[in-house]
Amino acid sequence: MHEHPSPARILIVDDQPDIGDVVAEYLNGTGYIAAAVTSAAAARAAIDSEPPELAIIDALLQGESGIDFANYAASRGVRVMLMTGDFTRLEAIEKVGFAILRKPFRLAELARLVEAVLDTE
Repeated sequence: MHEHPSPARILIVDDQPDIGDVVAEYLNGTGYIAAAVTSAAAARAAIDSEPPELAIIDALLQGESGIDFANYAASRGVRVMLMTGDFTRLEAIEKVGFAILRKPFRLAELARLVEAVLDTE
């Protein structure tokens, strides 16, 4: 369970709904307020209306680059973590400077990285 005074809001952006739903369900169960969307357009609307403290974004979103969207979220003051299972592009993804969660991942690994990203200023 996280130790923040009020539950952090987390937005999961993954075009594979099963992944977003599992991540959101797990994070909700650990005391965060998490929601999943399946497109950059839906995530953009969510960030513009009520920015979360953290966005967990699939690096290879369909329709818009996850990296481009991560830069958009960061420009709005949202902390960003990228997820990827594409190890052929990992070096390029690492260069953008966001925390990276490699798929497949264990939920405990997700929890540790979420806490670490939220603890950064």
